[in-house]
Formats: sequence, structure tokens, C-alpha cells
Amino acid sequence: MSGELVAVVDDDASARQSIAGLLRALGHHVAEYESGTDLLSARDLSTVACIVADLRMPGVGGLELCQRLVTIGSPIPTIVVTAFPDRTSRERARALGVVAYLTKPVTPDELVASLRAAFGGSGANGSAAETEEPE
Repeated sequence: MSGELVAVVDDDASARQSIAGLLRALGHHVAEYESGTDLLSARDLSTVACIVADLRMPGVGGLELCQRLVTIGSPIPTIVVTAFPDRTSRERARALGVVAYLTKPVTPDELVASLRAAFGGSGANGSAAETEEPE
């Protein structure tokens, strides 16, 4: 599982750096992007094994990013993280085949389990792991 390139996409620099640091500590190569648009503009998406993307970002958010990648024929296993979980976005994430829908702050154990699902699962169409949202 370690060594794969994971793209971390979050407009919040501290959140992005925190997740990226944890991924590096786990042995992954990490590319950081400030927006979904930045990742979509990357030269070679084929080197990205997994994406960890914030749900809500200006422009292209995590779910739209996942949808666009599927549309262009480059589905990449995606883990969506959010500080604002809600039933509608969770259901949309499931419909898009998101690997995991996690609530911030993400724990190391949640991230490791989600990465295992992303790398060992069926890719962008794997089952979505979830953290509980308040009702």
C-alpha cells in the first residue's frame, strides 16, 4: 500500500498539509493541490493512485472532481473529507463510487482504512466507508 502517489486536494492549507504529512509518514508520495481545478490541470493524472479531496472548495469541490474524472475517462479512487457532513452529499458520494466519506478531523486509523479500500478495493466504484454524521 505504501509508495503510491496520493493527491491531496484542499483549499485550506493547514488541513491539506496535515493530511499530506500523515500520508508521507505512512510512506506515500504526495502531491498537494489547492483546488480541484489545479488537479484537473495536472500533466499526468495517470500517476495518481488515489485522491483525498475536501468536499467543499471554491470552484471544483470533491464530488465534482470525482464526477469530472469519471467523465474524462480517468476515474481515480477518491476519499472525500468534510467538516460539514450531510445526508445529501453522503448519498451523492455513494452514487459516484467514492471510496470513503470522512468527517474532519480525520483520524490516522480512518485514513489508513480508507487507503486500504482505495488500493485494494475495486477503484472508483468501490464501496464507500463512512464516518457517522450527527442527525
